[in-house]
Amino acid sequence: MRRASAACGAGTNSFPFNISGIGFPCIALRYNPAMLTDRLFARSARPSGPPAESQPSRWHHGPWWSNSYLLTPLLSILVFLVVMSLILWSLNRREQQQQEDTLFRNVAWAQQQIRLSMTGAQEQLQALSRDLASGRLDQNAFQMAVADVMQTHPEILYLNWYTAPGVQRWPTVHPPLLGQRLAKPGDAQMQDAVRGAYDEARSTRRQAYSPLIYDDFGNGFITLQTPVMRGDREYLGSIAAVFSVEGILKHDIPQELSSKYKISITDSNNRELSSTSTRPRLPRDSHYDLPLDPPGQGLTVRVYAFPQLTNLTNNTLVWLVAGLSCFVLWSLWSLWKHTRQRFEAQQALYAEAFFRRAMENSVLIGMRVLDMHGRITHVNPAFCRMTGWDESDLVGKVAPFPYWPRDSYPEMQRQLDMTLRGKAPSSGFELRVRRKNGTLFHARLYVSPLIDSSGRQTGWMSSMTDITEPKRAREELAAAHERFTTVLESLDAAVSVLAADEAELLFANRYYRHLFGIRPDGHLELSGGGFDRAQASSDSIDMVDAFAGLPAAALTSSTADAQEVYVESIQKWFEVRRQYIQWVDGHLAQMQIATDITTRKKAQELAHQQEEKLQFTSRLMTMGEMASSIAHELNQPLAAINNYCSGTLALVKSGRGTPETLQPALEKTAQQALRAGMIVKRIREFVKRSEPKRQPARVADIVADAVGLAEIEARKRRIRIVTEILARMPIIYVDPVLIEQVLVNLMKNAAEAMADVKPASADGVIRVVADIDAGFVDIRVIDQGPGVDEATAERLFEPFYSTKSDGMGMGLNICRSIIESHRGRLWVVNNVEPDGRISGATFHCSLPIGEPADLRQGGARGIGITYRYGRTMNSPVTTTQETVFVVDDDEAVRDSLRWLLEANGYRVQCFSSAEQFLDAYQPAQQAGQIACLILDVRMSGMSGLELQERLIADNAALPIIFVTGHGDVPMAVSTMKKGAMDFIEKPFDEAELRKLVERMLDKARSESKSVQEQRAASERLSKLTAREQQVLERIIAGRLNKQIADDLGISIKTVEAHRANIMEKLNVNTVADLLRLALSKKQA
Repeated sequence: MRRASAACGAGTNSFPFNISGIGFPCIALRYNPAMLTDRLFARSARPSGPPAESQPSRWHHGPWWSNSYLLTPLLSILVFLVVMSLILWSLNRREQQQQEDTLFRNVAWAQQQIRLSMTGAQEQLQALSRDLASGRLDQNAFQMAVADVMQTHPEILYLNWYTAPGVQRWPTVHPPLLGQRLAKPGDAQMQDAVRGAYDEARSTRRQAYSPLIYDDFGNGFITLQTPVMRGDREYLGSIAAVFSVEGILKHDIPQELSSKYKISITDSNNRELSSTSTRPRLPRDSHYDLPLDPPGQGLTVRVYAFPQLTNLTNNTLVWLVAGLSCFVLWSLWSLWKHTRQRFEAQQALYAEAFFRRAMENSVLIGMRVLDMHGRITHVNPAFCRMTGWDESDLVGKVAPFPYWPRDSYPEMQRQLDMTLRGKAPSSGFELRVRRKNGTLFHARLYVSPLIDSSGRQTGWMSSMTDITEPKRAREELAAAHERFTTVLESLDAAVSVLAADEAELLFANRYYRHLFGIRPDGHLELSGGGFDRAQASSDSIDMVDAFAGLPAAALTSSTADAQEVYVESIQKWFEVRRQYIQWVDGHLAQMQIATDITTRKKAQELAHQQEEKLQFTSRLMTMGEMASSIAHELNQPLAAINNYCSGTLALVKSGRGTPETLQPALEKTAQQALRAGMIVKRIREFVKRSEPKRQPARVADIVADAVGLAEIEARKRRIRIVTEILARMPIIYVDPVLIEQVLVNLMKNAAEAMADVKPASADGVIRVVADIDAGFVDIRVIDQGPGVDEATAERLFEPFYSTKSDGMGMGLNICRSIIESHRGRLWVVNNVEPDGRISGATFHCSLPIGEPADLRQGGARGIGITYRYGRTMNSPVTTTQETVFVVDDDEAVRDSLRWLLEANGYRVQCFSSAEQFLDAYQPAQQAGQIACLILDVRMSGMSGLELQERLIADNAALPIIFVTGHGDVPMAVSTMKKGAMDFIEKPFDEAELRKLVERMLDKARSESKSVQEQRAASERLSKLTAREQQVLERIIAGRLNKQIADDLGISIKTVEAHRANIMEKLNVNTVADLLRLALSKKQA
């Protein structure tokens, strides 16, 4: 050990490490300060490279186990521990294998002994059965032979000859307890086991073992049945031998096995029947099992090996290896701790050296060291990067240095001489430096003495900075100032700077001078005020301006807001921006930039005028589009008034008019007149109002008026408007007419959007909802159109933007302007279904709430027009007399027509919709009825034109008169071509209406008569026989009697007889009457 240490520690500063007796090589760690110094301050490193920090970083940041000098002994120890563990495990495994082999051999030996004993007993019993079959043994000889067998095999407890189950041939002596056990007549187990083995031996003619049986003490027994055969066919019974399982284990197992192992016999249920030892089984005891055959029946011999004695030698070896391993680990830890301390000191030295080196290499200033004789001894990488020369090109050089320009040698030498004499200025030298590639740059060189640790000067330290960029920046700044002045002079804006303490114009560009000259009055005029000369004179006295005490940053950092100023003297508009700045002398000054916007102001004023014209035009266009619909709506009450008056006049003329019967008609006439007046009033207010006039208004009234105007257009498109207004809505202070215009425009747009997407047969619904949301009244117009995409939503409210091909793009823009003038908001959102589908759009109109008032039930209150949808009559059509059907969705028109027609003696049935009429009128059932139909053209749901087409498709011969509030020529021509009797407009004359009704009823009577004649002809023709029908067809075809006879294969006499019967049954006299009747049948 000492020799190894001496060998390893031969060098200086080395750390020996050796493990004696294991065979590991010696590992020595050596530390050489000279080597470290050379490595840290090597001159061969490139000065232009990055700071050499990779080596200390590796030493400092790496984990301790990553050090290579610790890996070899650590791996050796690990290998040693693994090898020793494998050796111990192999020895232990081999010993266990030997024990298992010995146990297997002994188990096989025990199995063989039991098998030999059982086989010998079987052979003796077979010999005894042969002697019994040959008749050589009598009772005494049999008993002697039994005694001899039981003596030879003590495990046999009972032996006898049975001629049948339970029938002994000769009685024998057996143990009392066993006899009692076997003699129990009710022991089903014993009887079944013995009988089963007896039957098996009898049938197979071979020895058979019975299943295992137990006595009252749990001892196991097994029975062997040996058949007694005389010859091959005569069965004389069987010899039953009862074996004791305990006796087999006791008498057949050698004593030497019983002393070394615990041997037991188990049954098929792993139940221990007998054992050679009472020692309890331990979990660590090993055992081995082998089956017993014979006797079989699930018996198994199991041998347990007793634990071996402790191997002192092996345990000692294990503990010795563990102790040595711990000692080696402790030695390694001690060595590592000592080495770690040395390593930390070395690492600190590396860190300090490289830190200083990194500082020098990281500075951007070039460092140069000269000795006292002017020789370069050191340069840093920054100096090399500046000059382009390598460190090897500079170190050791004397003047002239390589970086001196050739044309500057005298000047550079003079500066070097001043440096060596210590006369270098503190501000440094400004010089030109030549790079290695020949280019020049400007630099400033500062010089200071280099003092060592002993306080002695060893040379001169020079620091050099590149001043090429700062010098170029100064030159460019001068050029930029000139360019900036040129730009200011060329601007089309007036730029001026005025002193803050007095009216002194500090700067003015060319455009300012062109407008105002060099006077400060133009600056003051643009700023919107004059100049207080008294204040200026007082400021000039004490040399303190008016802003004394205010921080300069509060004035100079403020943004310059634009202000429009009109200068009267030159009659121009300017956009003026002003800001306080700090002037070159440190005082505050006001800079002002004025841009001429006279042309823009004129354009804005013109655009404002055009916008006002567009707003007015938009209202006129809206009214123009609604004119036809308004005419139809206005004709409704006028037609009702005319009908009520005509009906009343008819009652008076006929003498049936009493005050009781005439009063309801007159009241309804007054209501319709009021209704017409309200419609006219609303239209006038909608058009003529231009100036906003805010007043307290109810939301319900505004919505009702707007719906009354918009619903006219909506009904033309088969769209219903439904209002949902919150009860007790507060009062809002708005211009009702303007808000009404907004709602009408929104509902009109919604109807147009829905008309483009809804099916032709479907009815759309526009919902107008009003409620309260966060102090505002929120009115929502909800449609079922295609919605609004993102691109459209962003520009929807812009002027002149429209999604319609014929739109002007001003409607929504004007609507938003109206709402915002009322301090509200107007926006749009899409209606998104749970599945993500867009089912329309919702326009929100939010208006501020004025003074809240406790109103009565708000609701939707119409002010002139009340539309009722749905069916008003469900009674079926009466067919007993002439009837006039009236189908109109306006209740007033229906009621007035009923009044007028009933007053003239007609029976009238009214329906509020086409669908209700179709439910009550069945063309097949009303065929031949005398009736006519007065039908409105425009209705909610199915229109009058669609109802006419439906009746034509159903072959309903019903005369129709179309009535409408506003019709045109194409519509009238279309209805007349499809079979309508006439087309009249509301209001209509009473006499004209009666005349048309009478004409329609006359037509209905004629058609009814024709239908009745056709029915009568059909009934008479149905009385003819089949042969007569054939004859009639040929008569109508113009064939002669002979031709008919040839066609039908009958005689002419028969044809004449059939012809006479036909004339008689049809009650006709001539062939012409017969042809007329047949044609009526064909038409029917």
